[in-house]
Amino acid sequence: MPFVIGIASFVGGIPEALRAAASLAEEDPVAAVLSARLFGAVFVLPLVLYALAGLVHLGLRVFGARPKIRETRIALFWSLLLSTPLMLLAGLGSAVLPEIGQTALSLIVFSAFLAIFSAAIAEIAGFQRAWRVFSVLICGVCLCIAIFVTLS
Repeated sequence: MPFVIGIASFVGGIPEALRAAASLAEEDPVAAVLSARLFGAVFVLPLVLYALAGLVHLGLRVFGARPKIRETRIALFWSLLLSTPLMLLAGLGSAVLPEIGQTALSLIVFSAFLAIFSAAIAEIAGFQRAWRVFSVLICGVCLCIAIFVTLS
């Protein structure tokens, strides 16, 4: 399933890759960018997703839940798979929308993924309310962004 998600993210990112290839001074910039993105989508993304599922599993254990690691992986992978059509739509929108529209569409897709993932996590962990999980995930994402901005 992670490979399907990787291929879908690769296909959704083709318009952005073509724009990035225009600024390279390579002999065949399109092939260079597409091959690098395909490698990342097929080989690196599944490894990152498995690591992310492990981190989410550890985070759930901190909050007192005891789901199996397999359930956490399934929740992550299905959440991504369910939001894949929106990711493809965002890729299509990046070809025709201005930059502010691309950002708004990407935020909508990410919010939809987080909502689906929150519901899945609440179900496997036995939490009563999915919106609380969603709130914790949003706070975690904001914290990661703040740390990244501070360190760069």
